[in-house]
Amino acid sequence: MKPEHRRTPNTVPVGDRFSDSEWGIHPAIADILIDEGIRQLHTIQYQALKQGALQGENLLVCSPSGSGKTLIGELVCVHKGMDGQKSFFLVPLRALASEKFLRFQRRYHKLGLRIGISTGDYITEPSELEKIDIAILTYERFDWLIRMEPDWLDQLGAVVIDEIHNIDTQIRGPRLECSITRLRQAYPKIQIIGLSATVANPQELGEWMGCKLIYSEDRPVALLHRVIIAPKPLQTLARLVRATVRKGGQVLIFTPSRREAERVSLTLVNVIRPLLESTDKKALEEFHSLINFSEETPFVHERLAKRLQFGVAFHHAGLDTTSRRIIEALYQNQLLKVICCTTTLGSGINTPARLVVLFQPLLTPQSHNGQYTISHLKANRVHQILGRAGRLGQESLGFAILLANGPKEAETLHELYFNNENGNSVPRYNQVCSQLFSIQNLREQILVLAAQSNGTSPTEIEQFFKRTFWWHQNQTKNPQSRFEQLIRIGSLDIETLLSTQSQLKSIQRHKEREPRVELTLLDQDRIEGRIFDGGWFTSAFTKSGPVCSCCQQREDLTLCSHLLALARFSATQYPQYAREIVPRSLKEEFVLDYLERHGLLALSDNRYLATILGKVAVKLYIRPETALWIRSRLPVITSSSSFIEVIVQGLRFECDPPNSVGLSRGLLHLAEKADSSIAIAAQREKVEIGDLESILQTVVWLAKVTITIARSVGIDGVALIGEPIVQAWDGYLG
Repeated sequence: MKPEHRRTPNTVPVGDRFSDSEWGIHPAIADILIDEGIRQLHTIQYQALKQGALQGENLLVCSPSGSGKTLIGELVCVHKGMDGQKSFFLVPLRALASEKFLRFQRRYHKLGLRIGISTGDYITEPSELEKIDIAILTYERFDWLIRMEPDWLDQLGAVVIDEIHNIDTQIRGPRLECSITRLRQAYPKIQIIGLSATVANPQELGEWMGCKLIYSEDRPVALLHRVIIAPKPLQTLARLVRATVRKGGQVLIFTPSRREAERVSLTLVNVIRPLLESTDKKALEEFHSLINFSEETPFVHERLAKRLQFGVAFHHAGLDTTSRRIIEALYQNQLLKVICCTTTLGSGINTPARLVVLFQPLLTPQSHNGQYTISHLKANRVHQILGRAGRLGQESLGFAILLANGPKEAETLHELYFNNENGNSVPRYNQVCSQLFSIQNLREQILVLAAQSNGTSPTEIEQFFKRTFWWHQNQTKNPQSRFEQLIRIGSLDIETLLSTQSQLKSIQRHKEREPRVELTLLDQDRIEGRIFDGGWFTSAFTKSGPVCSCCQQREDLTLCSHLLALARFSATQYPQYAREIVPRSLKEEFVLDYLERHGLLALSDNRYLATILGKVAVKLYIRPETALWIRSRLPVITSSSSFIEVIVQGLRFECDPPNSVGLSRGLLHLAEKADSSIAIAAQREKVEIGDLESILQTVVWLAKVTITIARSVGIDGVALIGEPIVQAWDGYLG
């Protein structure tokens, strides 16, 4: 069912100048926009200004890609700057931050505003942003700033959060959610503007943020959605591409893997080559002649160059930054006609097209042990990708195509991604849900609270989490739930514990029956049983913790299905034992106990204070598990190779690193060969240059973290080993 007031009235007074006093736009800003060719207000822009965007109102703006949301955020930030207040513009990716930074500088430098950027590439102390009027930040840098609590934050007038639907993502979502919560709690007068193209439950999100909802389904360039049955997808693709390019359009083709992006792009070379205009051919030939294939040129460049000279490219995370920027520039200058890509081009980067094709839409880009798994992409992600179609000012209509291999798959795609309205396919979105509720996220956020100057108390912890989107949604669904039962601030009963564990594990059993349980031992300290689940497993709850013969890894510290079955059985049949033994066995699951037991928190006068290690973890922006892992591995660091190995192993706590045995060797090569290059290291160790280049930034950061933790515990030898390595790596990052 559609939410109320989904469609904004189409009452845009086409042709009205921005300088009209009705909109409240400063004349100097209006002149800049008019010089940029922006002379009309689109529907969503008109509504946002009408609802007080420039008068300090909190707004959640939801409308399709290409409808003009970004300009709303720009206007808010620039007006705050001209009023003497600071503003932040938040984006999810470093590449997006760089693009927004350059656009702000180009458009508004005449106004004398100081514009800055802070991302993972630009290590900036809080004081370095104090003199900035408009700062372009990634979500993570914003979260870090809020944690550091610099005094000048009270000068902040507005925060614009682009693509706020990313609150639904697994890793950055909870951090973004808690940074918004912290901002609203500490600085309630700061204006918040949320921007999103894909939110199915905008009222719920807007209510939590305290924002007026501005919603529209109108696009300046209409988008036509189609699901096409294509038993021979490459032939169908060639036909669609040929028809689009002949009429002067450009095409983006999203594929499920890097290999597919390269394969499909190669097949399209013969389609595009005959369609190139003579001027385009000459420009591409001149560009190709400038490429110098020396011994240092990575093999990926050679594969790419063979396509670039014919107006075709592939684009994925395996490419180095320079290659990706070249592709984007050639495409923006309309020399490239087709890009075959993975999701690296699916979010925000300025590469619109007349035609966007989602190739093999049921195959996820992720893999497990090298094998791709068949599953459905989320509708929100699909429509974010398809929304790249349609170029304002050059196109009158955009085309968004999903290719299905047969009628059954076509029907599935329609059901997943579209609603039928008057015979037309219109986007269907997923609900945006908080991802905060996991052991790791709760630990991290409680540690952040405890790292404040005066620490935190159980009551303050509860008050904080009850301001989150997670609690807002939880209370809607379970109004009787008690917070202290969910994270064990107070007592934890067996029923709530089992319910919590099931949520943490996100178990979705495909069998109609629970595993069969046979109890083998029951006393005051132990519950043990045999569980049949396609085979026999032995599970037990003991004083030292839960154990199971399945040996399932418990990196997220949740229970396997066999232990859950044993707990449920014992809670039903022998509740007087289960209520004592199971919670006691799961003492590591209790957030505050865990942080205190491992030396990250200390309890004093009923207030939890972060220890030195806890404060280091918060300041260096790492998870508690990462800090504990690094501390535990410090004794084994005796050489350059062992230092690098610990860093690479520690990556799994913070990101999803490339699964390659060559990664450590490539990093060691860069550390030992000061006159080498990332290209040579990648080629030598048979890893993609883009993977090595992008992970190097994270590795340098984690290496500096390791050195800092080592010094905090008095192991200076690690610093002597690690500092030359970091210095060598820094040289490659420029």
